[in-house]
Amino acid sequence: MTLIFLVAFIGLIALIVWSSLHVPGKIVKFCIHVLGGIAGLWLTNLLLGMFGGTIPINVFTVAFVALTGFPGVVVLAVLQFLGI
Repeated sequence: MTLIFLVAFIGLIALIVWSSLHVPGKIVKFCIHVLGGIAGLWLTNLLLGMFGGTIPINVFTVAFVALTGFPGVVVLAVLQFLGI
């Protein structure tokens, strides 16, 4: 599972570099938004793991952060800290 998130993170970096060199279209912007949420979920889960917390990764959480992007990851992290 970590390799899948690592590939998403590398893909995100590649899309960001590509969009900074060219004028990005709507599909590229949408892909950056989705991959940013998914890679943010992975990185936030790694950071929470260092402090003893985790975000349960399932189809719902991946779909949620894909739609909401990185702000959705922040909301999930806050909810985990609050114990909800």
